[in-house]
Amino acid sequence: MRLAVLTVALIGSVATARPIKNLPPPICACDPPPMPRKLPSEEALSLGRRLADVIDKEAVFHRVSQLETLAESKGPPLPERPTYPNGPIRAVPSLKPERYPGLGLLMHERALDHAGLAEAWRYPLDELKAMVAFVESEAGKKLIEDHPPGSPAEVKDALASPLLEDDLWNVLCRVPLRSGPESGPHHDWKHLHPPTQFPVPIARPAWCATLPKSP
Repeated sequence: MRLAVLTVALIGSVATARPIKNLPPPICACDPPPMPRKLPSEEALSLGRRLADVIDKEAVFHRVSQLETLAESKGPPLPERPTYPNGPIRAVPSLKPERYPGLGLLMHERALDHAGLAEAWRYPLDELKAMVAFVESEAGKKLIEDHPPGSPAEVKDALASPLLEDDLWNVLCRVPLRSGPESGPHHDWKHLHPPTQFPVPIARPAWCATLPKSP
């Protein structure tokens, strides 16, 4: 008798634990995806880039150096420099061969695009005009030479963004530039980044085949 009571109680508890079908879907309180930010005008972008070229020079240099090193690391190892302890000095190569000639110069220009966009978003057009006029004047150059400025958080974020790294691989791998809201804050990609040519011809790296395909 006791076993029968326990069996009935167990069956009842299993039945109550079963999920109830046809429940309404839960209400989502999620925020809608942010709208792409409107790109500044041509004039503002140009002024922002000129401003970044002066006041964000150090930040751009350090970020480009990181990206160059990262690009070098993605390829196969370079041959080690031979040593000739008893041979003529001229037989020893003085520098490691550059895997992607001109990449540093090209990426400096692309990084300035990103930093300039951040500066153009940061200030109104009238302020940009006044700032650029000052930093490019003799007094402004002297002040910046004596007191180097630090880059604002917006510029540092733009340079640290994966968008800049993606831009490097896309340029290096000859990936066509995209334009559309799916490109995030840099949504007008073709407008912001005109096609760029390498200073010297270089082969497309083999690891380009591992890049994710563009939609």
